Amino acid sequence: MDALYEESTGKAGRATHFLSWVWSYKVKLFQATLQAWLESDPTRDPDEIFLWICFFCNNQYRLEETNADDLETVFKGRLSELRDSGGSMIAMLDTWRQPVYLTRIWCVYEQVYRLQ
Repeated sequence: MDALYEESTGKAGRATHFLSWVWSYKVKLFQATLQAWLESDPTRDPDEIFLWICFFCNNQYRLEETNADDLETVFKGRLSELRDSGGSMIAMLDTWRQPVYLTRIWCVYEQVYRLQ
């Protein structure tokens, strides 16, 4: 993704939000949730929102080829940068009752670390 980052195009920018989600979500849920979130606040300008999504930044299928032990450092770094720059986190739940999200240790970790 760093190769695609070019602020001058207006199509990319420094992350304003960290999206915390579960890989098992279907694309339709992913898209609908983000659309609903955008529409829930008419003051949000989609052109000024830049999401940090682990799926696009950490190839979790190739962790053996990279330093998987460093994954915690990567997440801490991203969350710290976002917190320090005034950004926020979006927690994507699949359902309100018994969300899969709360059964995933990384999602819980992201929430706990974000609060520190």
